[in-house]
Amino acid sequence: MCVILNTLLVFSVSINSPTACDLSSRHELEVFVASSLSALPFPPMPVMCLGFEDRDSRTVNSHDLLGTAILNELHLAKACTRTKISDTLKSKQDLLQNLLRDIYTLYQCTTSKEECVSKCYVVFGRAFCRYITFYTSCCDVRFAGLDTIQKSDFIFQQAQRHFKTHFEVDQEFNNYRDILWAYVEQISALVKQDTN
Repeated sequence: MCVILNTLLVFSVSINSPTACDLSSRHELEVFVASSLSALPFPPMPVMCLGFEDRDSRTVNSHDLLGTAILNELHLAKACTRTKISDTLKSKQDLLQNLLRDIYTLYQCTTSKEECVSKCYVVFGRAFCRYITFYTSCCDVRFAGLDTIQKSDFIFQQAQRHFKTHFEVDQEFNNYRDILWAYVEQISALVKQDTN
């Protein structure tokens, strides 16, 4: 598949290998997880949650949630069989290939940029919910509305940094929709290039 998927597959193999659990310090684990997250085609998205003490509704970064799930999986992981590693890798590969194809299809078929961004936001969210189940049994992840993220929000800054790191493109954005549109354009260009 394209560069995005090939890069991700390297990390998928690493995360599922027994030697990944042998990292000697928490810092090494965190660096490993950060590298893995930067390879994923998912933009950071606002996940709805409740505060522990006041039970007020909040949003957190989907990458922080996934990173914590991966860290927990690495801490708890037992030696995996080659069959399980292979099956998990194939499932991740299929999920990500479908995500990239779905984004490209929406990019080609949707008539307006706004409609495309809104539909792709839903597709990213659904794929993220399926992806996180590789690390935790909970798939009840709910995302805040697309327009709830302001430029001053930390998740906006994280999404902008993830985009720059993932695609190696230095671009400034005015709003979260613009970041998602840039993801859609970059993914579509890579899928188109890969299919030609």
